[in-house]
Amino acid sequence: MPGEFIGSGTVGNGCGLEIGWYLVHGDTIELEVEKIGILKNKVERQEA
Repeated sequence: MPGEFIGSGTVGNGCGLEIGWYLVHGDTIELEVEKIGILKNKVERQEA
């Protein structure tokens, strides 16, 4: 239904935390949902 949000976890060994793989400055993350579109974000380092 419009406005609903569906979320799920990851399978074993599918999480960056489990395999020691982390996002770093400059990485790009994309989430695509068919017939809706793509949400694209770039990881930026926060200045202190």
